[in-house]
Amino acid sequence: INQLTTYPMCNLLLFPIAERRLSWSAELPPLSQLLWLIPANALITEVLFYCSHRTLHTPWLYRHVHKIHHEVKVPFGLCALYFHPLEHVQASVIGIAPALILGSHVAFYMLWLCVATYSVVLHHSGYDFEPYLPDSLRPFQSMTQQHDYHHAAFNKCYGIIGVLDWLLGTDAGLESHVLRRGK
Repeated sequence: INQLTTYPMCNLLLFPIAERRLSWSAELPPLSQLLWLIPANALITEVLFYCSHRTLHTPWLYRHVHKIHHEVKVPFGLCALYFHPLEHVQASVIGIAPALILGSHVAFYMLWLCVATYSVVLHHSGYDFEPYLPDSLRPFQSMTQQHDYHHAAFNKCYGIIGVLDWLLGTDAGLESHVLRRGK
């Protein structure tokens, strides 16, 4: 139900901003623009998601909002979308924020949204395609492994890529978790 209600409402509310900030040009931007847009979007998403996700683990927000998502102890693909309506609002904002900040073309925003959705489902699937997909940036573990560890450890690995977890030490114990699982 959230996908049919919360996302359309968020899109309607964010459209006036998107109309001003995104490029709606009929001409697509050059492919060379992807070389800096992809990493820039990834870093902006990492910061926004890490901060908001870590905030969702504060006692009140966890108990009343985020706990729904953590009812699933062993993640699988569909549980990527199993969360509180407030988190659907968060996902909508985080999904478009990089494009709004960078003034991206709407086509790139749609591409980014598809890649992000695919990645979120993959990270909840339990499948680890490392090293075949760009799912693992060294020195970080695979994003699937990070997210499995997050669901097992609760207060670890809040990010998407793992950059902030690595910098802020919230990935402590991840390596031993991965070794225990035999990956």
